[in-house]
Amino acid sequence: MSRIADLIAAEVKAAEEAPDDPAAPLPRGVRVTRGHDRTRVLQVRLSEGEYEALAEHAAAEHVPASTYARAVLTGAITG
Repeated sequence: MSRIADLIAAEVKAAEEAPDDPAAPLPRGVRVTRGHDRTRVLQVRLSEGEYEALAEHAAAEHVPASTYARAVLTGAITG
């Protein structure tokens, strides 16, 4: 197989083995939407340790790191 085919096969395998629990709780206040009005992008630089901590918190909530970061940020500005 080509290198790309190997990478795709590895991603497929990882996706199939990943836990898929639609009942997993989301952080309070997080809404999952599609076609939303969020059009602004904020780029934030984190150290490796900061990112790892963020990723660990997100994994504990069963959400992507960006979703978790957005929930924390919006919670901080909306009270």
